[in-house]
Parts: sequence; structure tokens; C-alpha cells
Amino acid sequence: MVVASGNWAAVLLFLTGFTVYPLARRLIRAAPARARATAAGATLVTPFVVMAAISLAAFLLARFEGGSSVWSRHLLNKLSLQTAGIDPTGLATGFGWGHFVEHLVANGVLEDVVLVGGFIQGPNWDALVNSHFHSHNFLLEALLSGGIIAAALALAWLMALPLFCRRRHLAATAAFAIALTGLETTWFQFAVSLPFMALAFAGLAAPPRRPPGQTTISRTMAMVLAGSVAIQAIATSIYFSDGLEMRRSLHFDMSVIEPNPQQGEDCSQALRANGRGGVHLAWLFRQFVGSLKNKAAKEEPIAAWEAERLGFYICAAEGALSEGASLQLHTAALNARSTLAYQLAGTGLPERYHRFLASWDTALQAFLEKAPLRTDMTIPFLSWTLETGNETAVLRFSENLLLHDPDDRVGLWFSGIVLLGRPSPGAAEGLARLNLALDNGIEGVMPVDTQLKRDIRAAAE
Repeated sequence: MVVASGNWAAVLLFLTGFTVYPLARRLIRAAPARARATAAGATLVTPFVVMAAISLAAFLLARFEGGSSVWSRHLLNKLSLQTAGIDPTGLATGFGWGHFVEHLVANGVLEDVVLVGGFIQGPNWDALVNSHFHSHNFLLEALLSGGIIAAALALAWLMALPLFCRRRHLAATAAFAIALTGLETTWFQFAVSLPFMALAFAGLAAPPRRPPGQTTISRTMAMVLAGSVAIQAIATSIYFSDGLEMRRSLHFDMSVIEPNPQQGEDCSQALRANGRGGVHLAWLFRQFVGSLKNKAAKEEPIAAWEAERLGFYICAAEGALSEGASLQLHTAALNARSTLAYQLAGTGLPERYHRFLASWDTALQAFLEKAPLRTDMTIPFLSWTLETGNETAVLRFSENLLLHDPDDRVGLWFSGIVLLGRPSPGAAEGLARLNLALDNGIEGVMPVDTQLKRDIRAAAE
């Protein structure tokens, strides 16, 4: 499974297990009394050593073919640590399991990341395009999800392998624990592999010690087993319930013989997928808007039922967002507006859903309240508003960005454009803001014409 994943960073770490085994055997022979504690200690420091090695290797390999995997892991680790630093109080209990995409959306624009161009290697980052749902690091994932206690437990169960394994398997178990810990620092497992992991752990573990005379299972163990079965039953019922709702919504989106919503269905309550924050709706919305964009690029006509379905998605998204939804749905709705304003111009859809476009600024404000670092998401709106000639709205919105961060590159750039066309001293201030925006990396989030950049730099000299 590791090789099939195509993650070469994980493949290399997995292979280190074969080199650790002979070292573990020599350690056990040299100091048998401290062998278990040393193996547990080596397991403890492994994720930190791997993360440090990834950060070092990222800058050495990122510009070469095959380095993108290491670079991506470096950025994922950096984003996770940055997220933890933004709200340290949340580390007491964590931010909840399965929310990494939310952290990615909120904090994904790092200083090292370039959003312009391809997303293969170097400074570009495929995680933003693919919406990675996992940090690819078991320790940081546990820290963000369940807090410091969860991170400690994530390390503890791996350290328990050499501490409580069968004596004759100590060398193999130590090598397995260290290799697995390193692997989990760059990779993650799907649920289908976990039963096999449990069998491997059981095979390596020493038999339990029973009190003298005890031949039956203890009452405590019986209660633990009963509780585990009950939790599994509840989880299974939730899984099947969510699965039925998602299958119904998927059938609605993909069916061409039933292109219209069910009669009488309230679109504002549709496609909710049982409290998942509109994640599934966001995916469906993105896929459908993408299909419309592709048709427009090929100059194919938009069918009447497709125009109706777009309205249904807009209604469903706005209904979910009005009650509080995931950042993924926020971005899907914002990107849909961008597509409507640019790629779908001339299809009649922007005029038909002009109210959806008119609420663009309000939708951005709601998004920025949850993700204040993602001012790059305002670029399509500010560009479109500038093209329509509403410079007052552009300046007002840009000044609001600068109110929260005086060095915001997007706010500096668009406010500078507006001020540049105004009488002195506005023009001088505008030129200064454009230069500062270039200094702060505006080219990392939007393309800037080379000649325009030269003219701005020359005018400031």
C-alpha cells in the first residue's frame, strides 16, 4: 500500500525498517537490561527527527523531479504548527477530528507558497488543489484534532510496542515500531488496513499476566468489550445513515434522466449530508460549476435544466451557509461567483443570478471572519468590481483589509490602483502602496505583468 500510494518520502522511510533491525539486535546484545527503554526512547524521538529531516530535505529536493512529495510534507507540517500557534488554547482539547481541510483552507497561504502557475513541485503546492483531508503526520494530526493528550497517546501506543512485546521478538518489534513511527509521520492509513495492524500488534505483544487462579475474563474487561461493541454499533449506524444521504444527493447530481430536483423539496435544506457542514454539498457544487465552465470554454450551449440546477445549488449553498457551514462550502460558493462573473459571462447566467453576484462582498466578509489570512480569495471580486468601474467599492473593501493588516498585499495592491488615478497626494500614496504590495509578495497570489512591474519600480525611483 505504501508503494502504491506513490509517496516516495513514505517509501524511503518504510525501507529504513530493514536497516534499523540489525542495529536493534546489536543494541539488545550489548545492553539487554536497557534494551526496551532504549527502543521506546528511539520511537519517541523518531517523529521529531523525521520532521526536521523533511524540512532540511525540502529545500534541497523541491526543485528537482521527485522532490514535490517532500516539499508538500514540509508545508503540511508548517501549516499544522502555524495553526497550533494561532490558537494555542485550542490545543487543550483540539479542534476536532476530520477538520484538517478546514485548517488547510483557513491557513493554506504560507509565505513559501506560490498560487500562480502549476501545482507540481517547487514553491507550488498540490495540497491546496487536492484539498488534503489529512495532515500526513500522525502526531500533528492528533495534536490538532484531540489536543496534547491525544498527541501523547498517539506516541504512547507506538512506544508500548517494544515495552510490552515478547522478549524473543524485541529486535523485530523495535525496528517495526521505529519504522512505523517514521512512516506515520509522512503518511496515513486508510481504515481498511487497521484490522491487519491490530493483528500484527497482537502477534508481537506478550501474553497478558493473569492473577493466580483466574481462569475467566474479568468484569472490567467484559465492560470494556461491551462498551466497544456499543460504540461500534453507534458508529456503524451513523455511517450507513450518512451513506444513504450522500448516495441520494450523488444520484441527484449525476442522473441525467432525472435532471430536476424532487417536486416540493426545499432547496435551502437540500444536500446537507447529516451535519457534515456542507462538505459533500461543496464537492457537488464545485463539480457542477466546473462542468458548466468546461462547456462554456468549448462554446457549447448551457441547457435549460443545467441553468435550473445551478440555481438549486446556489439556494442549497446559501441555506447551509446561513446556518453556519464549513470553509469548504464558503470557498465553493465564492469560486462559483468568480466562475459566473468571468468564465460564464455571455451565457446569460450572470444576469439570471445577479443577486448571487451582488452578495459577493458580503460572502467574502463572512469567509474572512473565519479565515482572516485568506485575503487572496478577494482578488477575483476586487478585479471584477474594478472592471465594472466601481472604484469606490474597491477602495472601501481594500481599506477594510488594511484595517485588519496594514501590510496586506492584496489590500495594498487594489487600493494603490485606485489611488494612483486620483489627484496628488493620492497618486503618490497609490504608487507607494503598489511598490509595497510587490515587496510583500503580491506576485505569489496573482499574476503581475512584467512591464507593469518595471514601470511601477521605475516611477518610484
